[in-house]
Amino acid sequence: LIPHQSFGVAERIGRTFSLQPIDGIFGMAWPKIASDNIEPPLQRILRKFGEPMFTVWMSRSADIALGGVGGVVTYGGFDSVHCNANISWVNLTAQTFWQFSIQGYSLGNVSSAVEQQAISDTGTSWIGGPRKDIDRMLNALNASFSSRFHAHTLDCSRRFDAPDLVFKIDSQLYAIPSYEYILNARLEDNRCMVTLFVKDDFDDDVPRWTFGDTFIRTYCNVYDFGGSRIGFSKAKHNNDLYRKYS
Repeated sequence: LIPHQSFGVAERIGRTFSLQPIDGIFGMAWPKIASDNIEPPLQRILRKFGEPMFTVWMSRSADIALGGVGGVVTYGGFDSVHCNANISWVNLTAQTFWQFSIQGYSLGNVSSAVEQQAISDTGTSWIGGPRKDIDRMLNALNASFSSRFHAHTLDCSRRFDAPDLVFKIDSQLYAIPSYEYILNARLEDNRCMVTLFVKDDFDDDVPRWTFGDTFIRTYCNVYDFGGSRIGFSKAKHNNDLYRKYS
């Protein structure tokens, strides 16, 4: 219960949201970007717990709209049930979104050692980045664009043997296996989606990368307001459930 909490009401809803089985958006970023200087409900919730932090674990379930468990949010602490105990902490570079620096990436025979800014965003399904980098990754996978599905696809037989997508963050390497970033969305002709997209809508001060659910399914994200940092921990998954939805 959060007494006397102010919240915004949408006067118009975009088509994307109207098609989703959701009733609203619960912001989980820093108070600095809240509308009209309203204290976000998350801040008030965390005051009720021992630590000003929360952990997000996301499942691989394909039946969320039918009542399946999409994930777990642990308020006020770390999720030791769904996440490995070893947490790698990274200092934030801004207290707006959950923003941090990455020092490069690799995928097969393509790589980069350019330092760029990234954010962790539970509201983004895929991993987004600059056109040049995303195009290099897609070319390395020999993925082809489907105008029908508005995404790059490849044959589902590649889902388990394509190279890992690896990001370097604060000297640590974070590998995302191909079965995490290649999604079996039950398309025709045995095609699977590559969960990468181009971010074209940024200015110089906007982070170039967005690490969405593809990354968070692989690594639990621990959001620490008190330490102004974000932690990454290998996510635990039920392999039998995964095979069921593969």
